[in-house]
Amino acid sequence: MSTQEAEARIARAIEAKAAVLDLRGLGLKALPPLPEGLGGLRSIELGSNRLTSLPDELFMLRALRRIGLGNNRIATLPASVAQLQELLSLDLSENRLEGLPDSIASLARLVEVSLYANRLSELPAGVFALQHLERLDLARNRLSALPSLARVRRSRLRALDASNNQLSRIPEGMHSLRSLRVLSLGGNRLASIEGLEGLLLLEELDVSNNALVSVAPTLRGLPRLKRLDTSGNPIAEDEREAIARYAALREDASAAIGQRISGGESGESDARYFDQAPFEFNADLAVDPARAPDLVDLYYKKSGGQDMSLRLPDGSSLDLDRASRTRALDFTRSAAASEKPVRLQIGQARGREQMEAKRAFVVAALGRLHGVQLVEPNVEVELPHAGVPARDLLLQWSDQDATPGPLQRKVAMGFSAFFTPETALSEVEPLACDSDVWLWCTVSAGELIPGAIGGGQALAPGIVDHAELEIAVFTNPDGFQVESRTGTLRLAGPTCVVLRHADVPANAETPVLDSRLFFRTITPNRPGVAQLRVHLYHRGLLVQAINVLACIGERSGAPDRPAITAQVDYALSNALEERQLLALGEHTLSIFANESPGAMAGFRFFGADGEIVGSATVEASRITTLLETARQELRLASWGSTEAYQEARDIYRYEPAAPRPDLKEDLVRLAKCGFNLWDALAKSFARDGDVRALQQAMRCPGVVQLGMKESSAQVLPLAILYDRPIEPALKNPDAFELCGAFWERPDCLEGRCPNHGNLRVVCPSGFWGFRHSIGVPVGPANVEAAGGVGAAKVRLFASAYAGTFPLRDSHLLELETLVGADFFEKSLTYQETVTRMQQGGFQLLYLYCHGGMDGAIPYVLIGRDDEDPNQIVRATLRSSGIEWAAPRTLVFINGCRTTALEPEQAIDLVNGFVETAHASGVIGTEVTVFEPLATKMAEAFIARLVAGADVGTALRDARRALLRGDRPNPLGLVYIPFALATLKLEGLPASTPPATS
Repeated sequence: MSTQEAEARIARAIEAKAAVLDLRGLGLKALPPLPEGLGGLRSIELGSNRLTSLPDELFMLRALRRIGLGNNRIATLPASVAQLQELLSLDLSENRLEGLPDSIASLARLVEVSLYANRLSELPAGVFALQHLERLDLARNRLSALPSLARVRRSRLRALDASNNQLSRIPEGMHSLRSLRVLSLGGNRLASIEGLEGLLLLEELDVSNNALVSVAPTLRGLPRLKRLDTSGNPIAEDEREAIARYAALREDASAAIGQRISGGESGESDARYFDQAPFEFNADLAVDPARAPDLVDLYYKKSGGQDMSLRLPDGSSLDLDRASRTRALDFTRSAAASEKPVRLQIGQARGREQMEAKRAFVVAALGRLHGVQLVEPNVEVELPHAGVPARDLLLQWSDQDATPGPLQRKVAMGFSAFFTPETALSEVEPLACDSDVWLWCTVSAGELIPGAIGGGQALAPGIVDHAELEIAVFTNPDGFQVESRTGTLRLAGPTCVVLRHADVPANAETPVLDSRLFFRTITPNRPGVAQLRVHLYHRGLLVQAINVLACIGERSGAPDRPAITAQVDYALSNALEERQLLALGEHTLSIFANESPGAMAGFRFFGADGEIVGSATVEASRITTLLETARQELRLASWGSTEAYQEARDIYRYEPAAPRPDLKEDLVRLAKCGFNLWDALAKSFARDGDVRALQQAMRCPGVVQLGMKESSAQVLPLAILYDRPIEPALKNPDAFELCGAFWERPDCLEGRCPNHGNLRVVCPSGFWGFRHSIGVPVGPANVEAAGGVGAAKVRLFASAYAGTFPLRDSHLLELETLVGADFFEKSLTYQETVTRMQQGGFQLLYLYCHGGMDGAIPYVLIGRDDEDPNQIVRATLRSSGIEWAAPRTLVFINGCRTTALEPEQAIDLVNGFVETAHASGVIGTEVTVFEPLATKMAEAFIARLVAGADVGTALRDARRALLRGDRPNPLGLVYIPFALATLKLEGLPASTPPATS
């Protein structure tokens, strides 16, 4: 019967395309088959059954964000759990696990894990390295030791419960858990808590029922401790006064938090919710149903059995003081699929002591749990935003009655003296030479912090409440020195909350640390003007870059000018909406190119969730030489000369009727050139570890952003970058071999090339253009076209040069077939083309054209030779009023046999399409192309684009297809996307008629 009920629920979930599947409490001994159709599941609840094992098909549900497996009989967690890369919450409490697979450490997005009440005797070391993990429950296991934490970096862990185990010592490197606020180690065998020093944010510590005789030396290294439980220990007599001091501190902290809840002033903190007679708590706790089990857990751990009741959205209720933990958990899980909150009703107290106990529980729930909100009794409320910490909600509480509207947020930053971190230094005065200062950064929509440089800078659009921002600080050689280079903020109403600290000033107050990142900084030791950069990243994508200039030692420039300035010099977009930002997805690596002092070119690298944070500074002349060498090699492969294309002289080497070129020779030359470019960047990194981290992170296919300022003249040819080790000084191409595995199996592109490390083997997977999805958005890019193609059609407008293009007609016919006759338009005249561009309404503008330079002005040649004009230049877009609103068009300039029109020259025209016409991006080329290459690449690219691929993936796949074709050709590397790699084209409804004039 239980299996039949489970199968019925599965069938209903498939029919309804449900996001949640609830199979709790059915007495299942095995999970029924999970048929196709459950791919959209976000949560599956399997608790309170009799499961002993888990089938592999469970881990094929790749979209899962939560799995509830509590209260079963599971003895083994399969290694295939690593396939659930979207998983945020994993509940394995009350099972029979004796170990965990190492692969659990690959679940990079995990936020919370419960392993409560199992039989674990050890943990994989990688569990603590999960960089998004905030809550870990290890209570009631058999752990005799926790793994070393000495190599943990960037931890966000805020609550760790390892109580009731067999721990005899504090693990090495405990101080690396820099965000830890709550630590429970009660019921172990600890004789010392030495090693906890350095947990500068720790507020609650439970070391009850151990073998401790002394704790005072460690307490001195926990400056923000508010609650301490040492009961059940043989504490020495001379330490009782110290314990009493911390008890008083706990009471003060409770009062302070109560004041934050009520929004009242000193002496009025209880007025809103706490009536001292008749001791009634005039509020409920509302919690997201998915988080209700956490609140129940906290109740049974911390409330002391106080009389409180749970009320579900359907009106049913349960008195917690009369129910077991298991019964209460099952009761709350029955509401998991509800869209209404579960309420915890606090009720009356029978005296001041019970009132204070209830109040302490409420404060703990609001301060420690996600998705908990304080609400008026009998007032309906919407669910809090999923995954938002209660501390965010506290900050918003006092503003809940305000009229909602878009918040005008600013990025505020400044410097403060080392011993007074909360007081900003004046931007009018220069910084002292060779001094320790704090660089601080926050985001606020309210009154700015006094001393914020320039009054703050407007935050880039599209970044809304609850978004997480990685803040990275970059410096130059001989300039500022910053040790901890990244931190994480989460936006919360009119302010923000620090999720992961960079550095923690010992003498800053907790409210300041909650909302401000601090970076310990050493100023240069010589007078002058020093630069640093503050970059804001969302899911690895650079959305904003701020350049900070500071006078050191003495003022530079006019006396009435500020000594410290900050200016936004890159923004991803000026008009981006939340849905569009989210649609752009995660990026593996972001590179920002900018000028550095002293005729240097600077490249700022950020990626792998902050593991890669580095700067490479190279002489601008060296970069210019390397870029020209790269294009010379592309020309040599294409038409056999390193000189710019001349129509009367040069012939395409990969012409179908021509003798087959030596593919190996071309790939070897390109690889050596690409490796020299890679070496120039790698050797200029400030830290060797940054290079190693970059190599490791980029071994497998990823998504790469190259951000450039509008003034950038040099476009780094990322597609030709080659990062596999080869012998660059070996001159004879015949001494090299090509990697045959690349053509036979996918291992090479997945970071498993069998010839990796062989210096005389060239593997095409070493080129970033064949391995990665690359985008070069010109800021501020108009990325409003981001979205899904779905099943709808994409409208394409093609304009072509009417002169001698033998393949033109068959090529345009193939494009018409790809998008459908009703969604394809073409023109062979200049006037028709400009008129149609004025009308807009198409997602893709395809220019199959000649091109060149008219003096210093780049142009594309379309239409007939006898037309005047027949060139599109940047000024054409403005004079003709070409400005696309929706959809934002992607422009593909396929310039065949163009002369002297390479990226440095074409960038002005590219900028024109983006800035004036509001295109979402432009596809161009590094060097001129010929018709056989142009037609094959465009057809392969557009076919993938229409099928739903993003720009970077479509271009990468087209390059691969060309290389792996019947006549292998490496020249797909010449194509460069001046657009975000993750940009997709939104389809028009199939019923949309063609636009008319």
